[in-house]
Amino acid sequence: MTSVEQIKVWTEKFGFDEGEVEILLRCHNSLANPKDREGSFLNLLAHSFPYVFFFLPRDEIKNRINLVENHILPKAFGEKLKKAIFPAKGDESEAEAIELLLKGVADCCKGDADETLGVLFDCSKGPDDTVDPKDIIQLSYQLSISSEVLVSPNIDENRVLTLSQHPLVLHGLTNSLSDAATKRGGKVTKQVFVEWSKRCVPHLGAVLQGFIYNLVFHGKSSHSQTPPFTNPELLDSSNIFNENNAGNLFAISCMSPDLGGKWRRLFSSMEPAVDLHDLETAISSYVGPSIFVIKTDSDHLIGGVAESGWKFGYFMFEIEPFARIHHATGGTRKYFIRHNVEHQSTAHGLVPGPTIYVQDRSNGSLGH
Repeated sequence: MTSVEQIKVWTEKFGFDEGEVEILLRCHNSLANPKDREGSFLNLLAHSFPYVFFFLPRDEIKNRINLVENHILPKAFGEKLKKAIFPAKGDESEAEAIELLLKGVADCCKGDADETLGVLFDCSKGPDDTVDPKDIIQLSYQLSISSEVLVSPNIDENRVLTLSQHPLVLHGLTNSLSDAATKRGGKVTKQVFVEWSKRCVPHLGAVLQGFIYNLVFHGKSSHSQTPPFTNPELLDSSNIFNENNAGNLFAISCMSPDLGGKWRRLFSSMEPAVDLHDLETAISSYVGPSIFVIKTDSDHLIGGVAESGWKFGYFMFEIEPFARIHHATGGTRKYFIRHNVEHQSTAHGLVPGPTIYVQDRSNGSLGH
């Protein structure tokens, strides 16, 4: 039995509340004395939650874990995760083993970006302690799907399998990480991966945090300072984003927690000549937040974010061919300005930032 005083010590040390510590004690007990000797690491963690059958009745949680382990995530993921967050050797005392598990889960759910990204890296690394950029980006996307599978009341299993098995367009993220590689063969070290993630996709680590939290605590409200990871959901059809390139939406959601959730369309045009009057009318009076995405003639994807109207609270981003963020550096420069070259010598700005050029062939106006 663990004393109340000891539980309080662990809550202060690892950042969990008392209820979470009690659940993790059950997890440790399941790992130390498994009723099902054939049970996998993920299965034992998932079934340790005392009220799991209230959320997913009968054998549903077992079916969900089977779907995640055998059809979505890489085959060796469970064992790599166990090694990363519960590296027990067998000769520890019970209290020492419990602290190992508490620390491992805390690194995923309560730790800073370096700790969470470090665990994500360890779940994908090879014998030489490096990762292939394609593998770790693919794993991150698979974790985002698995996280939702674990707690959603109802799932479309066929659609889940299609999303997880379809060759995804994750080129932008993969190319961006590959560009940062310093090893032969394009492999990436942990330090390079962590630094790249914090610079280019600061919200990437949340995919692991959400997966572990849903696996162990089954959607219980998190006290983490990191907002949960959610993929963008487009409420209208899009010629740029569709089922075949869902990876591009995933890339956007890795950049900021503000980019997930439901979005409706304000303006859309795939015509070569865009009337910037229409664009300005659609977006300039909208109070935000808003996202714009542009597909260039070279099939590159660029865009930007305005958090509260097109005046402040923004950043630019790229998706293809390289995924990365461009933060603003000053309040007087322009991201997007519009003026009529025939009648106006001074451009009138919509938002601050660097410059991009979009020519309007229809009425002599220029967008910069």
